Amino acid sequence: MPPTRLSRNKKAVLIGLGILWYGLFNYITDYIPVGDSSLRPAVVILTVFGAYFGPFSGFLIGLAGTFLSDLLSGQVWWIWILANGVIGLFSGFISCHDGFDLGRGQVAPIHYVWLAIWGIAGNLLGLVMAAVVDLISGTPGVTLMGWAIIPAVVNCFWIVSTGIPIVALIAKRQKEAVERE
Repeated sequence: MPPTRLSRNKKAVLIGLGILWYGLFNYITDYIPVGDSSLRPAVVILTVFGAYFGPFSGFLIGLAGTFLSDLLSGQVWWIWILANGVIGLFSGFISCHDGFDLGRGQVAPIHYVWLAIWGIAGNLLGLVMAAVVDLISGTPGVTLMGWAIIPAVVNCFWIVSTGIPIVALIAKRQKEAVERE
């Protein structure tokens, strides 16, 4: 069902599930090292939910989901929680593009390019911002390459290899559903 036709309750439930899935999946993969950070394939959840529900929902899912995973791990890192919110925000910017409506399956090839661009920009901005704040505040062991650049590149791999194909499948399914109406 297109997001414009979802009731507020259903939308809230889906966003809540996005927060839960993002938080739990982050927690599960938190112990797999990438650079000086951890593997975050859950970024695909931000790509899909941001594209479907928009930048505010993407931001909320990134922010609250990371807070949940930090609580579960016993270490709350506010600047990195905000960084994941930024990644979700940028993932949702695609929904602001003319002609893009994932809920109705209206996704042109150029939208997939923009989805990748927004995902890359959000990852670089969010993770570099957090690493720079940690560097300035003197957090021990932080390096820009290990804490931001390498993890951002790996996240971008997940977006392109998994997130965009999932969005394409959703678009196809939604387009078929709209055509059947």
